[in-house]
Amino acid sequence: MEKPTLSAEERADLWANRWVPWMFVLAFLVVGAVNAIFVYLAIHSHTGLVTEQAYEKGLAFNQTLAKAEAMQ
Repeated sequence: MEKPTLSAEERADLWANRWVPWMFVLAFLVVGAVNAIFVYLAIHSHTGLVTEQAYEKGLAFNQTLAKAEAMQ
């Protein structure tokens, strides 16, 4: 029994529909790459620390506010 051969048109139709799954794969790869870039930037960028000993300076500021309120 011979295997049926596909005509050129049938082969073109077969390949025309194979790009759809690859577009899904490509979309997920793009999202993953962008997320990786953002993770890298988040790790290697500004830490958010504005001042050293922020807790102690905050307590001192609270004492300053209390003194200012007592003066009124």
